[in-house]
Amino acid sequence: MPLAISTVLALSAPAMAQDFNAAPPNAPGQQSAFAGQTRAPVIADDLRLEQQVIAKGLVHPWGMEQLPDGRWFVTERPGRLRQIAENGTVSEPIAGLPEVDALAPDGSLWTAEQGPRGGDELNRPQAGLNHGWPVITYGRDYSGAPIGEGLTAREGMEQPVYYWDPVIAPGGMAFYEGALFPDWRGDLLIGGLVRLTLEDGRVTGQARYLQGQARICDVDVAQDGAVMILTDAEDGALIRLTPAR
Repeated sequence: MPLAISTVLALSAPAMAQDFNAAPPNAPGQQSAFAGQTRAPVIADDLRLEQQVIAKGLVHPWGMEQLPDGRWFVTERPGRLRQIAENGTVSEPIAGLPEVDALAPDGSLWTAEQGPRGGDELNRPQAGLNHGWPVITYGRDYSGAPIGEGLTAREGMEQPVYYWDPVIAPGGMAFYEGALFPDWRGDLLIGGLVRLTLEDGRVTGQARYLQGQARICDVDVAQDGAVMILTDAEDGALIRLTPAR
């Protein structure tokens, strides 16, 4: 499949951030357990991104992993796994799944979870700890009813590192350690496309990109430092993001 023409988009992260941080909560009346657990400060970022469509025609793609030789494995919602070459050629469906992890550079495990309305979470699971679901959670059921007793905290149960209210419907995620976006090193990228800065295990800021264009279900970092995203659509695409010149 041939490459599509690159598209340059001028994005103002601070302007969009003001919009999403000003949005009303999905679960009004709930209080966070500690400062900075939600609605983190906006990252001042006026970076322009260049989008290059590597492959199109993927049916609701939802996960990806790069191979050492530069090719990509991409999964599709109907249960297929495809291989995409660097020139955008899409293989016929193949059997087997790649090993995928969600580890930080220090080896710790992080997860992004789609929760109830007003309760999407970022967690750092640790063995032996109780993270509470469904006894405690932020947000409410999409029917408007509380989850369980509507509790957000209980002794002996862990709080999420961060939660979103309103929700962002997070997808896959990756820690950025590449060279193309030096200011992003160590930051967490989450399908959406959301960038979080972290310090001592807490979120200190966030920025959002490509808002309103497509549902981004997964994000990864290519070997050369480009950010790769998958769009969830009947005609989904694998897209390469680089800083615009």
